[in-house]
Amino acid sequence: MSSDRSSKSIARLRRQNQRDSAGPSTGDGLVYDADSEELSISLAANPGLEFSAGALKVKLNGSTLTLGASGLSVTNPLVAAEGIYAVTGTKTGAYNAVIGELVLGDVSGGGFTVTLPTPVGVGGRSIVVKSTVASANTLTIATTAGNIDGAATATIPLIVGSKMFVSDNANWTVL
Repeated sequence: MSSDRSSKSIARLRRQNQRDSAGPSTGDGLVYDADSEELSISLAANPGLEFSAGALKVKLNGSTLTLGASGLSVTNPLVAAEGIYAVTGTKTGAYNAVIGELVLGDVSGGGFTVTLPTPVGVGGRSIVVKSTVASANTLTIATTAGNIDGAATATIPLIVGSKMFVSDNANWTVL
């Protein structure tokens, strides 16, 4: 009895789906075919999309999200997805960090400063800064606005270590 009821429910949903989307539907370069349950995207109608070398690239305001055989990567993120940090290469001199970035700092040639952006308007977002070498030189972290745990700067001294900086919309908190 229960199986019969389930079969009828599935059949009813299929009929409703056919009524709601008779044949492929299109709009803004998107094509949904209800029969095959496939979604297609027209690259010509969406200039921010590109498919090359086996990877799909989505470009938006200077950021690029690439999905390919090697996985997902984000270049020059405006705001990275939670839990995904963009690694932009090891820095050896003064650098301005962006939200959602993992900054790798090599102080073997001398100490330098990584500057965090304003914490205003980005509450809950974070930046991670990591010293990649043990050195007598210090990696200093400053901010363009607010404070870092009540001080003007924070440091990662002498050892290989990292700190996560989270905005509370006014200041940066170290975790």
